[in-house]
Amino acid sequence: MPDITQLNAVNSLFKKAMTGAALATTNHLCKAEVIQPDLNEMFSDDKYKDVNAEILSAGGISGIIVSGRAGDGSNFASAQVSMQTAAMRIKRARDDFCE
Repeated sequence: MPDITQLNAVNSLFKKAMTGAALATTNHLCKAEVIQPDLNEMFSDDKYKDVNAEILSAGGISGIIVSGRAGDGSNFASAQVSMQTAAMRIKRARDDFCE
């Protein structure tokens, strides 16, 4: 026979399920644990810094335009030129697509 702690745990499980959380039902002998990943590590800037730099470089866009930081050595003048170039490429691609 389950004790009051186990009944409260099941009650809590069903209350959470009513708010959209996952619902799992088992007998009272099963022990379940919710494991959440560390979101700070998952979405940290350092993890994606190199990939983002490569994507921007392939598109010819200065990193300062996207991040506001000149981590790649870019400055306002190079950022302005890269945005003008990107705008021309986008316009040309749009014009080619619409024809």
